[in-house]
Amino acid sequence: MFPNLVNFDVPTMIFMLGVDEVLQALILGFLCLLVNQYRGIKAFTLGRIFTIISYFISLSRSPSLSITLVLAGSFLLAGTSITCLGISQFTDKKIKLYHLFIIRLNR
Repeated sequence: MFPNLVNFDVPTMIFMLGVDEVLQALILGFLCLLVNQYRGIKAFTLGRIFTIISYFISLSRSPSLSITLVLAGSFLLAGTSITCLGISQFTDKKIKLYHLFIIRLNR
């Protein structure tokens, strides 16, 4: 039914997501430096950087795969949580940290 999905290369897809995140973080970094009037943009950029690190850790070829996956997952969890905090600062919404981590751990 889907013959192209047989040749689906996961590391290439993760690499492309990492490149996309790097480009987004560069634009956000310049935006942080030039226009510092938006609240939460620094936290959002920091969350994106943590997400980038998690993508590139998951691509690394280490002998202990379980430690690499735990480390990449931890960085991804921290990155998405910090990104959510940046969005909540930008929109002036209060977010309870324990709700944020419970939501992130359930996914």
